[in-house]
Amino acid sequence: MRFSDTLWQQIAPIYRSIINHPFNVELARGTLDQERFVFYMEQDAYYLVGFSRALAFIAARMDSSKTIRHFLDFSLGALVAERELHAKFLAPNYNLDNLEPSFACMAYVQYLIATAATASLEEAVAAVLPCFWIYREVGCNIAAHAKENNPYALWIGTYSSKEFSEGTDRAILILDEMASQCSANSLVRMKKAFEYCSLLEWHFWNDAYKKNR
Repeated sequence: MRFSDTLWQQIAPIYRSIINHPFNVELARGTLDQERFVFYMEQDAYYLVGFSRALAFIAARMDSSKTIRHFLDFSLGALVAERELHAKFLAPNYNLDNLEPSFACMAYVQYLIATAATASLEEAVAAVLPCFWIYREVGCNIAAHAKENNPYALWIGTYSSKEFSEGTDRAILILDEMASQCSANSLVRMKKAFEYCSLLEWHFWNDAYKKNR
């Protein structure tokens, strides 16, 4: 069994809570309140800037030129690839500088940047992986159950796309390659980082649904 498989088994209850959360259930039905979705997209825009920085930190610490390139691509993608989503759902005069992040958003961003900059490299990679993997699985799950003419089809299509899935697979492969060379203590820290960030993913959606600042 791959190390990544043990990580996914570990967070299976969190993942079930995420796909069964009213935010994602209503998103699949196309009935999610637009204000809730806009709140979520605002938080997402703030988060992706921090996520991009964390990925760039990781890239700078890598030894392999191939892996450096992968993480730089991930970092740029966090800023560019999803801009279309923000352009569609946020107001043209939207200003990220005026955003007050939710508790979950701020905690998540600060943890990722701190981990990417100061923790072990393998722990940093484990911390950023849930954002790839959980979103891929949530996107595919929603795509399989989404109603026709869903107003959030662009969001669903982004995270259920072949391109996003391939990037997720690359991130998982990198983690498994690193895990194969890690000590038992390092694997424990990787599991904790992966689980913690998976839990923050749930809180991110929950804060968006409740519009908690």
